[in-house]
Amino acid sequence: MSWFNSSKISLGSASVAEQLRVTRERLGLSIAQVADKIKVSPKYLQALEDGDYYKVPDGIYTLSFLRQYAQYLGLDYKKIISGFQSEKSVFSSDQNENIFSRQVVGADKMLVVPNLVKNIIWSLLLLGCLVYLIWLMNNVFKAPMLKVLTPIDDLATVDSNLLVSGYSEPEAEVTINERSVTVSAEGEFNLGVELQPGINTIVVQAKKGSKKPSTVVKEVLLNLGQ
Repeated sequence: MSWFNSSKISLGSASVAEQLRVTRERLGLSIAQVADKIKVSPKYLQALEDGDYYKVPDGIYTLSFLRQYAQYLGLDYKKIISGFQSEKSVFSSDQNENIFSRQVVGADKMLVVPNLVKNIIWSLLLLGCLVYLIWLMNNVFKAPMLKVLTPIDDLATVDSNLLVSGYSEPEAEVTINERSVTVSAEGEFNLGVELQPGINTIVVQAKKGSKKPSTVVKEVLLNLGQ
């Protein structure tokens, strides 16, 4: 039985939701008016018009008020119900597929992501320990820095007075031919050396704590001529 006299409106291949909404709006009716007339909750009518089929009850109850709604709007209720069932079937399949996909991804994340994060953290910790050990080895065992500026390599001179200079690490103990040399706060040192005619060997050595010493050897030729 129809509560509202209206000629049937053809909407072609429109979805059930579109047919219901467009027809109701063309008739100038609100959802509240229709709900009050056919005694159905407005939220169910709104869900049907929005295509939110998961918000309406399953079973004969929905088919019953959908039939009443279609008849009230002057639509072919058989086509409406058939279309609704087809669309809901497709909608349900999509929902199940999406849920299944989300479950699979979720399971992967539960297994893969924590392990990946854990492996990254362990790798960073191991790398940090390795860097620290290298730094420690360098500071404990590496020979102190030593640079001799003068004399230059293979120097030949006629001056018997030679200035030996350079720089090392602050607090290093520097010797030149086994003679202790004062090292400044900046690590600089210098000492005058008396050369003998012929080839003179200059040995500069720097020691610091338990580190192995650094040694630089220079040979200087004193040529006094005939």
